[in-house]
Amino acid sequence: MQTKHLDTVEADSKQAKLFATLNAQQRSREAEAQYTKAQKQKAQEIFEIVRAAAIRSKCYITYRDKFMTVTAYKPKAADKLDLGRVEKQLEQLGCEKATTDQSIIYRFI
Repeated sequence: MQTKHLDTVEADSKQAKLFATLNAQQRSREAEAQYTKAQKQKAQEIFEIVRAAAIRSKCYITYRDKFMTVTAYKPKAADKLDLGRVEKQLEQLGCEKATTDQSIIYRFI
């Protein structure tokens, strides 16, 4: 699976991190309404695959305006190896892989 690296800037203070997190959660809740039940089920299926592989990481679904993501936040080395083992399956489900300094993200529609 081809990987795209995303350059992200971490917030400077704890307060800024909190507001950025709250904003992202609110935007995700708003965007969730535009997806069908079938699309949400696909997101849940991908989430279960990622969560089973990255058991040491915090995993979550994020809904965006044009796509959905499943993120493994701060994956350990063992999680990265296990995620590598399921990438073929994720690719067959239409996922694209992106990474940041802190996360591995699988994007799909």
